[in-house]
Amino acid sequence: MKTKSLLSAIFIFTICLCTCSVNAQTISQLIKAGDKKFSIQEYYAASLYYTDAIKKDEENAELWYKYAESARMFNDYGSAATAYKTVLKLDKKQCFPLASFYAAEMLRAVCECKNEEALALYKKFRNKYRKQDYYTAKTQQQMESIAWANAHLQKNDSIQIEHLGKDINTPQSEFNAVHVFPDRIQFSSLRNIGTEKEEKYLARIYNQPPNPEKIFLPQGASESMNIGNIAYSPDSKRLYFTQCETTEYGNSRCDIYESRYENFKWTVAAKLSDHVNDPSATKRILPWVMIKVVAKCSSFPPTETEDKASWTSGYLNEMQMARTKMQ
Repeated sequence: MKTKSLLSAIFIFTICLCTCSVNAQTISQLIKAGDKKFSIQEYYAASLYYTDAIKKDEENAELWYKYAESARMFNDYGSAATAYKTVLKLDKKQCFPLASFYAAEMLRAVCECKNEEALALYKKFRNKYRKQDYYTAKTQQQMESIAWANAHLQKNDSIQIEHLGKDINTPQSEFNAVHVFPDRIQFSSLRNIGTEKEEKYLARIYNQPPNPEKIFLPQGASESMNIGNIAYSPDSKRLYFTQCETTEYGNSRCDIYESRYENFKWTVAAKLSDHVNDPSATKRILPWVMIKVVAKCSSFPPTETEDKASWTSGYLNEMQMARTKMQ
């Protein structure tokens, strides 16, 4: 009887050791896979690996920081802000001095209503950070910007904001809405234009329903690239949009194109000159930036966050395959 009990105890103990070993190895594999994706700038894919690793070790500040960095780099500012703030709670040894700076940056990117919370984080960063570099200067600039915004804040009850509903808004990303008729808009969205089995995520310009032409693809635009950020000239005879190709390591190389309305139809879009499209730059052009560039105004340069941002697409199917192999 004692022998059976001893064997049972040894068996259970062995199972526990194996389980712990497999679990630790799985976390290690997830982190390694995430780090690899991050190193080649596939930030969305990296964030998914880090998310799975965090589920197995929720008190790991380094994991949260890795996830925050990847979320920031693919423009998920809300998730990045939450992750950076989690790092601040867990980082007892002050291993991540930039966490408070980036938490503030992400809050400001999410909403102007987060200015006060962001200001407190900027002050916290300024009081602890001893170097005199970009982050110090940027913190001072942002604090002054918040002070200016607060001094000029005016409430306008005549403005009403309305959610446009499920005909336009999806769980994906909708942006860059422009009026094409008094009661109709065109907008850009990053969606799956493939099938459920073979997903293909690319940005496209969409017409507001009801419209028989769901996607508006300008003449000459490449179907293999991200197309978005449409804008029309005041006389509606010229349209502009960005066309972005994915380059090495998941970066995006974007250019602005122009099409003209002639003889009752739109001409084949042509890329604007190098005066506008810098061949050496990697861009993500926001709608208001694009309009200013077309007007040859240069007083609105994109922020460093915008310069660093890159579009990533097509990773969902890859991630599903990778995760299936690991299970």
